[in-house]
Amino acid sequence: MNEDLVKCSSCAEAIQSDAILCRFCQQPVSTSHFIACPRCAEMVQREAAICRYCGAGVQARIIMKPKSFRAFGVSAAELLAAEILGQLRQNGSTASILEFAIGAAVRAFDSDRGFIWQIAGDRLVATNEFDREGRTSFADANFGAQESQAIMSEFLSRFPDESGHGAFVITDFRQDTMLRKTAPTLVGLLELANVRSMLVVQLRWRGMFLGFLVLQQSSSTRSWSDEDASSLHNIAQSLSCVVQQSLDLSRIEMHAQQTKLINEIFSQFRESKAPQGKEPLSAALNLVAERMSFTHSQILLINEEGNALVSQTGDALSSTVPLSSKDNPFVAVYESGEDKVINAEPRRRGDPHFGHDTALILPLISEENRFGVLVLWRPREEGKSRFINQDRELGITIASVLAGFVHLQKLKRLISPSSSE
Repeated sequence: MNEDLVKCSSCAEAIQSDAILCRFCQQPVSTSHFIACPRCAEMVQREAAICRYCGAGVQARIIMKPKSFRAFGVSAAELLAAEILGQLRQNGSTASILEFAIGAAVRAFDSDRGFIWQIAGDRLVATNEFDREGRTSFADANFGAQESQAIMSEFLSRFPDESGHGAFVITDFRQDTMLRKTAPTLVGLLELANVRSMLVVQLRWRGMFLGFLVLQQSSSTRSWSDEDASSLHNIAQSLSCVVQQSLDLSRIEMHAQQTKLINEIFSQFRESKAPQGKEPLSAALNLVAERMSFTHSQILLINEEGNALVSQTGDALSSTVPLSSKDNPFVAVYESGEDKVINAEPRRRGDPHFGHDTALILPLISEENRFGVLVLWRPREEGKSRFINQDRELGITIASVLAGFVHLQKLKRLISPSSSE
């Protein structure tokens, strides 16, 4: 092969040795002249074994700063976006791709921190945070539904148009009076992290809004250029594909876990020696509480006279609840047929029944017949203070399955009264 040509690592086409992108498959190609230090992103000679700037071992992956691309006629966004899609085509882990992309973007744009804000139900959740000093200032942040909606509305209103194109800049957030009014929790986090400037772009895939990609500058203000905004927007377009695939995989995994849990509940009733008694119901309840990470659970069924909910199994938060107690959440859920989440967000004043514990109360309904309520409270995971839609949807599905078994037990007792306990 001609010394001026190299073979593309993706499609094996012969191309110029100083090319950054293969003109045939658009995959990044290692240049014979320069590569980037993975630690500090400084460009070094390809022959160097260690970076002369920080001493780290140099690998063949190219991560250049925006100014370094002009010599090759390729933008930072094009190279990083191509690398992201290349890893996705090679069936790379979406989590590792996002982690790589955030770190590479922070280094390439000389910023201090970056992360992705994804939508989880009605909340914003910060994921894949990368900080040059190794801190996690936003990854564990808990934004309530109301503040999450306020942040999304405020951010979306600052983009040039509704198409999701472009970016918006906060040059000095200390002067941003509107953000202080709409998002006090976010402002507190920004102050603790000493953030001064931000560059924000949208994550959208096929018209669907997925969240934001955020770069931050600490200690001092920064005037982000139009080139920075355009480059980050191009990177966000590739990242949106990865985020969407990550969400799809999460849904598939959740569906598989849900199916497995339902099958295990069926097994509890099928293998029980007294399928019409409380034993299989108790075993199924314990299984549900364990899988949904709650330490306490209870099932209350309506008694034959229909004037009270009576505890059948689990932790007896209330053994008997008269239907006349209209202020009781168990009665409210039973009569309305709608689920209720208590303490989904942290509150100063505790709930009269659950204190500060998060609780999920679900109606047991089968074929439009109401049989009682399923109660789950006190999350097993320490510090779990937000309740996302996936938890609620799983609970609704399981409550429907349990209601079906309760209905079946009742029908069997009507047919064979002697078989009841």
